[in-house]
Amino acid sequence: MRAEGDTIQTARPEAAALSQIVNMLHKIKEALKHGEESQNVAVGPDAVLRVSVVSFECSLRQHIRKPLRTCARSTVEIQIYLFLDVVLDMVPGLFVSNRRWPAGSSAATSRETPVTSKERVLQSFRHRSPDRVPLDYSAAAELNARLMERFQLPDYEALLLKLHVDFRHMDKWGNMVPRYVGPELKRYPDGTCEDYWGLRYRKIEYKPGCFYEELVQPPLANASTVKDVEKHLWPKPEWIDFSAIPDYCKEHNDYCLVGGLGATFDMVGYFRGMEQGMVDIYDNPALVEAIIAKLFEFKYEYNLRMLQAAGGRLDILFVSEDMGSQNGLIVSKETLKRYVFPCLEKFAQLAHKYKAMLMLHSDGAIYDIIPELIELGVDIINPVQPGCPGMDPARLKREFGKQLCFHGLLDTQHLMPYGSPHDIMTEIKKLAAEVGAGGGLALAPSNNFQIDVPLPNIMAVYGMKSS
Repeated sequence: MRAEGDTIQTARPEAAALSQIVNMLHKIKEALKHGEESQNVAVGPDAVLRVSVVSFECSLRQHIRKPLRTCARSTVEIQIYLFLDVVLDMVPGLFVSNRRWPAGSSAATSRETPVTSKERVLQSFRHRSPDRVPLDYSAAAELNARLMERFQLPDYEALLLKLHVDFRHMDKWGNMVPRYVGPELKRYPDGTCEDYWGLRYRKIEYKPGCFYEELVQPPLANASTVKDVEKHLWPKPEWIDFSAIPDYCKEHNDYCLVGGLGATFDMVGYFRGMEQGMVDIYDNPALVEAIIAKLFEFKYEYNLRMLQAAGGRLDILFVSEDMGSQNGLIVSKETLKRYVFPCLEKFAQLAHKYKAMLMLHSDGAIYDIIPELIELGVDIINPVQPGCPGMDPARLKREFGKQLCFHGLLDTQHLMPYGSPHDIMTEIKKLAAEVGAGGGLALAPSNNFQIDVPLPNIMAVYGMKSS
């Protein structure tokens, strides 16, 4: 807050404008006075205000048409100080003498124009402190529906806008810009259906009103030779239409754009069955290599065509390869070096050729292979499950923070479903301080938010009022 001796000086005093500011100061003073016992709510991942102050701040935001600047030290006094600075900047002829930004505030280097989401993410992933920690979002379809109903939103894009999400994924989580135009996919009388890989799925209700698609029968369960693998109807890149990507990129150019396919070794079990796929690693490695080759051939060409269609606007190539379990690597490091790392390296080279970063999704405890992932060219690790051995976010930042960025970190196993909004904001502040210092962090769920996450907890992460 302003020191007692600080004054507002005017070069050309405007009584009406000055009167408005005085009234605002009085309202803020009263809000602080009567808000001592009010519930804290989030206005961003690194800023918390009391409800009485937030409501006043939000009403002003609609008139300013630019985001209020925040800082890592999220006390009521600091946030109100920044709030007042924006007000004073908007009134012609007014300035504050002896204005000083709180130590460590990113608002100390203010801009005339607001930061876009793309700029915010890229600044963080280039290891520089952004104006706030970037946010991403993914959730079960049923939770999306609850949120859209709660806020009376017409579609998923409106939900992302409501949540202040800085990323746009072009081929995940209900948003599919590349369009399938291949042969008609099979549907069966029992309700099962096939995707373009020839994988057959059935919807399974795992909680009332909540469904997951589970594999019915691995299509190569009875294969024994490489020729059997060759006989399978593998998808062709021509089955995917990328023509909508250029327009999508232009329309969403203010956001960090993400897209891509990975998952090669990760999908062997889909075709062989999980248990048999593990046995094949030792008993029939040629079969494993043949399946991986087919998966990689399609996915590499898919990623190449997406990057080309984006014309340099795709910021992050996203590939998946789950290599960790809850307690350690899913297979030995030697196995990963044989079957996984060569594909990852080629994906990284492809991304970098088109000036994109490579984000690797791998659940579980993967600490033991992080140095190798860095050597392969991985730029960003997702999702960082903090409850797994070796995956403490602060430790990862200390040891690998100069070479890697981190996307995720919000614990969906314990914190998000069972914690309180206060617990969540406490953890977010900790992550922002320990991992976000100097950039390199984007907050997102450590796996899709599930239906068991209370809506107030989602609202706490994304800065929405719970009332």
